Amino acid sequence: MIEYLSLGELFRAQASSYPDRIAVVLGHEACSYAQLDRKSDQFAAMLVRQGVGTGDPVALLVPRSLQFMIAMLGILKAGAVCVPVPTSLPKGRLSQVLSATKVTTVLRFSHFDFEYTTARHLVVDLLGRADEGEAVTLPRVAGNAIAFVLFTSGSTGRAKPTVIRHHSVVGLFAEPACGRFDREQVFLHHTSCGWDAMLLEVFGPLLYGGTCVLYPHERLDMNDLPDLVGHKNVNSLWLSAPLFHAVVEESIGHLNGLQQVFTGGDVVRLEIVRIAQREYPNLQIINGYGPVE
Repeated sequence: MIEYLSLGELFRAQASSYPDRIAVVLGHEACSYAQLDRKSDQFAAMLVRQGVGTGDPVALLVPRSLQFMIAMLGILKAGAVCVPVPTSLPKGRLSQVLSATKVTTVLRFSHFDFEYTTARHLVVDLLGRADEGEAVTLPRVAGNAIAFVLFTSGSTGRAKPTVIRHHSVVGLFAEPACGRFDREQVFLHHTSCGWDAMLLEVFGPLLYGGTCVLYPHERLDMNDLPDLVGHKNVNSLWLSAPLFHAVVEESIGHLNGLQQVFTGGDVVRLEIVRIAQREYPNLQIINGYGPVE
């Protein structure tokens, strides 16, 4: 059996190989691999100083942002389990998610008003400098350790937790049939942080020296895609099957310039794939389902 490294270790290796390459972009802000590695190390150390231990579930209630990326990597590097939760969830559903995962710590912004008394709250934007405090040694995280807990949609009843281990994410990208992942990849991250496609959008590029472009709005407007491809150099994209169908049928020109489109979440119609391939013969279309489906 292949022994995989943890996500934090693999990202650190990319930061060592490509320190000055851009890891994450949001609007006019950019963060290099070296910067993201250093800031997430500091965040991980802060969590350890706050008493977060190996295997502790930590809820991340932070919207898509550079701070989200720093905190997510910091949670993983601290050896904790990241439970990313969309801030748009109704408060009742939010409480159910936190209760089901038995979170010990909630990370949130100060403007997010939410009471959950069975866990301590760390307000990310009021924590001060994450590099303040005594030095700590971060734990070595095993490849088979739990990295994330994500939830099913709950369409058939109560949403169910799904455990994702470090090696499960790493193994996905090691399979050639799952797409091309390298340092030339520029992947758009636009899906909900609580959905498994987020792992594809974020770690697909970041484990290989590529770039993750954060979409600034909650829901993707396909009319923004030409600008994202032209000015942010996005070349890889995940679309739900219904959205992929709609784009091909109504705005196929929006796919121009893309190298890879990943689609799933529902049945993908073969005739739609053929239309896209006729129009863009060099476009690779990958159909798949994630673990929460």
